[in-house]
Amino acid sequence: MRLLADRADVDVVAMTDAYCAERAAAGLGPWWLYAFSSMFASVREQRWDRVRNDYAQLTGRSPLALRDVLSAHG
Repeated sequence: MRLLADRADVDVVAMTDAYCAERAAAGLGPWWLYAFSSMFASVREQRWDRVRNDYAQLTGRSPLALRDVLSAHG
């Protein structure tokens, strides 16, 4: 599965803006619009690609990268 952010023909920023505009038109509050847009930005900027060792210490296994989790469920 290719993620949208990996595709040169898809403008993910425009898609995020369009999604937020649709949600605003449907009555979603400003706080939620900010939450969605900042979450999308953090994923797009790969801020979630690093993990700490805490997960392995707590669960006894290595964590998966977000890309691997998304690929497994796509």
